[in-house]
Amino acid sequence: MSNLSVNAHEIQYERRCHCGFTVLYLIAWSDANVGRRFYKCPRSKVSSCGYFEWNDEELPRRAVMVIKDLKTKLDASKVERNNLTNKVYLMEHATMVQRGSKNLFDKIEDVMTVERHTLKMKLDEMEQFQLVEAGKASKLEVKVKKMRNIILVSWALLFALVIVGMMK
Repeated sequence: MSNLSVNAHEIQYERRCHCGFTVLYLIAWSDANVGRRFYKCPRSKVSSCGYFEWNDEELPRRAVMVIKDLKTKLDASKVERNNLTNKVYLMEHATMVQRGSKNLFDKIEDVMTVERHTLKMKLDEMEQFQLVEAGKASKLEVKVKKMRNIILVSWALLFALVIVGMMK
């Protein structure tokens, strides 16, 4: 069989959602389904056809705990790796500055530039985090307002039912 016919055969069995798009193959990281693999429609929640399918069975509780622990360690390792990468970069840069610059003020200015860049990156990350958190807060406010309205309508209906019951 030629490569062309194999590829055509594989495309024929490619998973598609109800919209006709190739589905996304993802891994869940929620507490309830950590490490589970699933397929879903690639469109946003607003325009999605709602296609969703687990690719595997629910994991035993012990396996979930082990996966969570390993993911936590992996995340910590990534942070540490990034910190070390930044330190190596700063050291290499400082070494280059030290070798190439004869003027002490030039060296200090270069180090300050690197520090300024590092601080700007951290500030950008913090601002991004703040935007995400602000979005979450506004969504919660909308939910609280909806719940408040539902409660008010429920109380009004209850009050009306009590009055109607008293009038009979």
